Amino acid sequence: MLQEGQYERVGEDVTRQVDVRIIAATNRNLKKEVARGHFRQDLFCRLNVFPIEVAPLWFRKGDIPLLAGYFLMLLQKRENRTLPRLSSANLKQLQSYYWPGNVRELPKVDQGRPPDSPTPMNEKTKTVLEVYRKSA
Repeated sequence: MLQEGQYERVGEDVTRQVDVRIIAATNRNLKKEVARGHFRQDLFCRLNVFPIEVAPLWFRKGDIPLLAGYFLMLLQKRENRTLPRLSSANLKQLQSYYWPGNVRELPKVDQGRPPDSPTPMNEKTKTVLEVYRKSA
């Protein structure tokens, strides 16, 4: 399907046309995985048409305020209510965390503090992040 743009449903003889782009993400180096024999080279070649590499969140600390604001906006729209904003001190606290789970971890912060942070967050930060976690 990826190469020819055609497929047949299981149990049918009708060939269907499709024009799609596949967006896939991984935290592994697929070139190395292909070399080790852990990932199929033909599939890698079909998927690797337009690679997009994004640095991990721990390397892009400046994106955290934007991402936190985005998650907050989505949540406010979904729940049709206003939530407290994160202060600059709260954002600095979020920026000091390593984020091994990358962007997916940001809305799932649990227990009122990033997992490896010795400093508890204030109540405002804790409230917003718990709402994020429950909605994720």
